[in-house]
Amino acid sequence: SNFGIFICKGKKMKILLIRNDNIGDLVCTTPAIEALRKKYPDAKIDIVVNSYNYVAIDKNPFVNTIYCYTKPKHKKNTLDKIKALLGKIKIMFKIFANKYDVSVVFGSGYSSSAEQFSNLSGAKMRIGVKDKNNKDNFTHHIDVNRDNHEVEFCFDCLKPFGVKQKDEKIIRQTSAIFDTKSLGYKSSLVAFEIDEDKIDKAVEIINAHPGVSHNYERNHKFNIWFTCAVSPNSNIGLENTIKILAKL
Repeated sequence: SNFGIFICKGKKMKILLIRNDNIGDLVCTTPAIEALRKKYPDAKIDIVVNSYNYVAIDKNPFVNTIYCYTKPKHKKNTLDKIKALLGKIKIMFKIFANKYDVSVVFGSGYSSSAEQFSNLSGAKMRIGVKDKNNKDNFTHHIDVNRDNHEVEFCFDCLKPFGVKQKDEKIIRQTSAIFDTKSLGYKSSLVAFEIDEDKIDKAVEIINAHPGVSHNYERNHKFNIWFTCAVSPNSNIGLENTIKILAKL
C-alpha cells in the first residue's frame, strides 16, 4: 500500500489528526485515536482542535501535541477576532514546519477550513471526505455510511493505516438534562435542513437560545437536529420559538 512507503523509511512517523468541529464528535474520535496509538506506538501523533472542543482531548495519553486555536468567528469584537486569527496563523506555521507524513481530517462532511491544516502539513498521504465540487486535495477519500455511528466513521478514516476497532472504550453520548415536564416546560426534538456552507452560522444562532440542547449535525437531508425547551412563562411558546429560529 502507499502507507507502506512511510513505514519503510526507518524514521519516526509523523501523523497529524484534525478534528476542529464539535465536542461530541471529538469524544467519538478518541477510541480511534487510541487504536491508532496501539497500532503505531512509536509514531508522533498530533491533533488540531479548537477552544470549544479542547476539553475532550486535554491530557489524552495517546497524542503527543495538541494544537488548539480559537475560531475568529467565535469572537465578537474586532480586536479579539484579530488576536484569534493571529493565534490560528501561528499554529499553521508550526504545522507547516513539522512536515508530517500523513494527515487525517475526521469529519463526515467536507470542511475547507479543516483541509487547510491538512494541506499545510506537507503530508504525502492526506485522508478525508471528498468535496462534492471535487476541489479537495485528499489522496485518500473516505466514503460516508449514513447508517454508521460517528465512532465507526472515525475508524473508517483509519482503514488505510490497517487500524481496526478492538477493545477500545467507546462513549456513545454524555449529557445532562433536566426534567422539562416536571418544571412545566414544553420541549421538542427539531430537525432543520440547512445549506452546508451555512451550517456553522446556523448552529451558532440556534445554540444561543438557552433552551437548546443536544444539537448535532447528521448525514441526512435534515442535517441539524436539536432539542428545544421553553419556559411555561414564555410569551411566544414552543412552536413560535422554533419558527423564529428557522427564519434566523
